[in-house]
Parts: sequence; C-alpha cells; structure tokens
Amino acid sequence: MRSHCSGQNSYENPVRWQAPPMDVIKVNTDASFCKVLCKAGGGMVLRDHRGKVLRLTSFFFLRVLDSLVAEGLVLRKVMDQVIHWGYSLIVFEIDAEVIVKAAMLDVSSFLLLSPLVEDIREWHPDFDLVYTLIVGNEIAHTVAVYTLQDKRSASGLDSVAKRPGFQ
Repeated sequence: MRSHCSGQNSYENPVRWQAPPMDVIKVNTDASFCKVLCKAGGGMVLRDHRGKVLRLTSFFFLRVLDSLVAEGLVLRKVMDQVIHWGYSLIVFEIDAEVIVKAAMLDVSSFLLLSPLVEDIREWHPDFDLVYTLIVGNEIAHTVAVYTLQDKRSASGLDSVAKRPGFQ
C-alpha cells in the first residue's frame, strides 16, 4: 500500500481535485458525523482520467461513535464496492489524514480505528491512499452531508457532480 500525506513526502497535495493518470480510477470519499445522534452519512464519487463521474454513491450508518470511525467505515465500504465493481487501478482520496497515517503505521496507537484499518490493509494492499484537503473532496463531502441530513441515497445528486467548477 502506498500513502501520500501532506507534508510527509515529495507529493504535493492538490487543493483542487486533479484527474488521475489514464487507466486509473480516482475515488473520493468523505463522511459527515452527528455526535448527538451517533449517526453518519458517507459519500463516494468515482471518476476517470478525464474527470468524468462514473459512479456517485451514498451510505448511512447508525451507532457511530466518532467522526474518524465514520471516515473509516465509509472508506472500507467504498473499497469493498469498488473492488466488487471490478476496478483494479485505483487511487482512494480522503480528507481524513489520521486514517491515511493509521493505514501506514502501527494501528495499536489508533485503538478505535484498529479493526477498520486492519480491513483496509488486508483487503486492498495494492492501491494508493492519498490525503487531500476537503476542498479537493467537495462532491464526496456534499453527498455525505446530504445523506446524513436526509437519510436518502445520493441518486438525486447526479446534477451536483455535473455543476461547472464543482470538484
């Protein structure tokens, strides 16, 4: 597994979304979390090298204890879906730097995230996992927030992904 964390290697993290290389799929994920109700919404947008949205999906989770757990749940669910859909050359881009670091370090220091990070490591050892600023993850973030607020699928959000200038 390769990882890119802002400020840790020569990889300069884009502020705006950047297309992946040809034949590579980029998957952006994000979670929105409500501490009071212990629930989370998740969003995923899958795009090709031209930036074309191939899939837009949302997830809703109950009994979530922490925002980082929400981020990990969304990433694990999305990884499973993307592999199931048959994609193999994948870059996963998330705005939860702790998840990226936990995937690369000894997870015992991230006790709450351990089971999620172990799944991420075991299931998909050959992908890129990249930390991005939330600005580069705008569509996935919008889908996550919408899902948390309305507890609906993101099927009606296709128009959001096609707005000019929207990342």
